[in-house]
Amino acid sequence: MAGMSGRIDSVRKELRAALEKRNPNKDWSFVTSQIGMFSFTGLSPEQVANMTNKWEVYMTKDGRISLAGLNSAKVDRLADAIVDSFASA
Repeated sequence: MAGMSGRIDSVRKELRAALEKRNPNKDWSFVTSQIGMFSFTGLSPEQVANMTNKWEVYMTKDGRISLAGLNSAKVDRLADAIVDSFASA
């Protein structure tokens, strides 16, 4: 379990860095301040629809996303999708 937890913590740090690179004016600290397999993104239902329809990234309508399946190779694409979806508000 410690290995999985450490991997998710690592991918959270990578995701936060990728988000900060794309939009340094937004506070992305929620990505690393949360713990566990899920992250509440703060996306609205409309922004979640953008994630699903445009980016094919699936999450609950309240903006909760599972980070358990995220790996380093997918971080940039997810960061692009999140930044684009926040901008679509």
